[in-house]
Amino acid sequence: MQYKQLRIFLILTAGGILSFACRTKQAISKPIEKTAFYTLTELKDSVTKKTTFKITNIQIADTKINYRVDEDKAKDPYYLKIEITDKSKMVTNAIAEHPLFKRFDLYSESGEIESKSISLQQGEVTFRVPYFSDYKKIKITEVINRTEQKPITITHEK
Repeated sequence: MQYKQLRIFLILTAGGILSFACRTKQAISKPIEKTAFYTLTELKDSVTKKTTFKITNIQIADTKINYRVDEDKAKDPYYLKIEITDKSKMVTNAIAEHPLFKRFDLYSESGEIESKSISLQQGEVTFRVPYFSDYKKIKITEVINRTEQKPITITHEK
């Protein structure tokens, strides 16, 4: 009698262990990384002294990039610091050249190379960042003559 009870107990215990061992863990879905090319237009109104930014184009490629923030652009006196927060709450930082301040290298009449800077009222810049989902907000900080300006935030209309 005792042998039969022990045998039933062992069978039930082994069955319980096997039923828990065969369960699979539920996979946590990670967002799929792609590449986004954002085209940003900046317009400066010299009368009201206001600057506006607008996303004019977003192209998404089905490739993953080895992304690093381009810190070399931060050595220039004029650049943009960009922080993109997407709908899945991922934050991506980028540094882009300033679209309103352009530097040109020109040959002078004496044959020497001169560097000239010009300031524009409207300009465009395209930059590349990792993409996980649509952006929720984009915070843009202008650095003009190595001085950070007040950040401007663009929010997604949808």
